[in-house]
Amino acid sequence: MLLERGQWTEYGGVAQGQEIETDGGILARREKHGSKLCELELKAIARGATRTELFSNSPMWWMTKNRNPSGSSDGSENIQSTSLEQHAVYMATVAKAFKDKWGVAFETVEPFNEPSANWWKADGTQEGCHIDVATQAKIVGYLDSHLTSLGLATMISASDESYYDQAVTTLKNIGSTALAKIDRINVHGYQYASGDRASVRSLATQAGKALWNSEYGDGVASGADMAKYLFQDMRSLKPTAWVYWQVLDAGGWGLIDADNDAKTLGSATQKYFVLAQFARHLRPGMRILDGGRDNVVAAYDASKSKLVIVAVNFDAAQYINFDLSGFSTRPVEGAAVTRWSTQIGSGEQYGQHADTKVSGTKFWSYFAQNVVQTFEVTGVKL
Repeated sequence: MLLERGQWTEYGGVAQGQEIETDGGILARREKHGSKLCELELKAIARGATRTELFSNSPMWWMTKNRNPSGSSDGSENIQSTSLEQHAVYMATVAKAFKDKWGVAFETVEPFNEPSANWWKADGTQEGCHIDVATQAKIVGYLDSHLTSLGLATMISASDESYYDQAVTTLKNIGSTALAKIDRINVHGYQYASGDRASVRSLATQAGKALWNSEYGDGVASGADMAKYLFQDMRSLKPTAWVYWQVLDAGGWGLIDADNDAKTLGSATQKYFVLAQFARHLRPGMRILDGGRDNVVAAYDASKSKLVIVAVNFDAAQYINFDLSGFSTRPVEGAAVTRWSTQIGSGEQYGQHADTKVSGTKFWSYFAQNVVQTFEVTGVKL
């Protein structure tokens, strides 16, 4: 869900490009694998993806202390001190290769993924690498230099910390020099109900940086947890993009149930339709307004004089009233308000209804328990 510009995009791993000789050494890559990955990227672009990102889960194995891209034995920093610039060269060179060979211009390059986490260990099943904040600062400086030297306008995003509190610590300690070279702050949403979202937003605002929740996921297929924490993010973190990590996955993690090992595709989960209540209506370029309550998000489209409201009810069934008296121009008496509704858990899936009308300066709707609803009100001006 992108509110700056662009649209939903799928995020991919680090590209496997051609073998390239650089001043940082040979990046031994297999051309056929790079072509395969780029084919997927190009298919996404052909289907409307307008923003592409490049990120690294771990430096390449030969850049790590123990030659293991899953992490160190104890979760401590695993990049060699002599490989900091080499990692930056690698990232910049891959970005350059994608642009020159396939015409894919990455918007940002992110050299880290959850770098402050201590769970990236040698016996892990996923690539990962703990990287201390001071080391992150050095790599950002090298990356900025090499992106520039290769003539790329690609921006740097960082640091994709797993938790909001980790992001606060990183932002406070990475230093002004490195922070000035970071164009966008990325954070992940895996602290769920906890964490100081407001401080992440405050630090990003103070630094004059855009802020994304660049990865969120959970294993609750009903969509209940996602709805709770998405509202928390919109109210306190206030990101300009909110990204769900895997559309296709099993065990409740996917928006569409899928077995990636067996390569089988199941049905859309209820979580898919819960997210649709947000993603199909909170569109790029809209201005987020204060909804007045923790369970309400509002957005305004000035070009269409349209107000979008998304609300959820986790409590007992009730009517919720929406007051439009604060707008300079409001819909006329009896104007129709289109609404969409999804039952969290099971039941209605993004049902559209034409049963709501403006009365005076208000409209209202009945919310059963565990229901999320979206309303579009036209003829509104701030």
